[in-house]
Amino acid sequence: MKKLRLTALLLCLAFCLTLPALAAEDEPTRIASVDDLSLLRQYSYGSFVLAADLDMSGVDWEPLPFSGTLDGAGHTIYNLSVNRPGAERLNTFDGNDRAYPTALAGLFSSLTDAQVRNLNLLGVDVDIDTAEHCFAAPLAGYMKNTLVENCAVSDARVYLTLRCQEGLPAAAICCTARWVISWISTREAPPRSAALRTMARSMENPTPGSV
Repeated sequence: MKKLRLTALLLCLAFCLTLPALAAEDEPTRIASVDDLSLLRQYSYGSFVLAADLDMSGVDWEPLPFSGTLDGAGHTIYNLSVNRPGAERLNTFDGNDRAYPTALAGLFSSLTDAQVRNLNLLGVDVDIDTAEHCFAAPLAGYMKNTLVENCAVSDARVYLTLRCQEGLPAAAICCTARWVISWISTREAPPRSAALRTMARSMENPTPGSV
């Protein structure tokens, strides 16, 4: 009888000791440095919160797909520079419902079933030169079933140069097109910026060139 009581007590003690660990696992992972951002790539379905402003100056950033939750907690990502699409390719469709494998560029290549809140982007430069179909924007090139809430973009430029694909027939019409899109300010911004544009939208349909 004493053995049974002792065993039950030890089991109860072991269970109680594991409770804080289980609770900690439910908390979002803190992103406190640029290096920590790689966690979003490793755990694309995870829950994260920024614990500091992040300066991306000099970082060779590769856009990543994300399907988790990111809370910027009012912090700002500064000086993001993107000069190539992410590795993924998604099919997008024209007005005739024809599919095109499409490259995607931004902080994220795509956001699918994701939530992004309370995040500021300041000084974003996306400059993509490609022969592929490509969607590009400061936050994400493509969104689907995604909530973007209380997020702001300021002093951002997107340069998208689409070049002729190699191997086209000689008779094919071919040209190089370049688009430049700038984001300007419309509200008070966090420190170090003049103004921002606030956006809060819920995306239920695929959206190219988002935010």
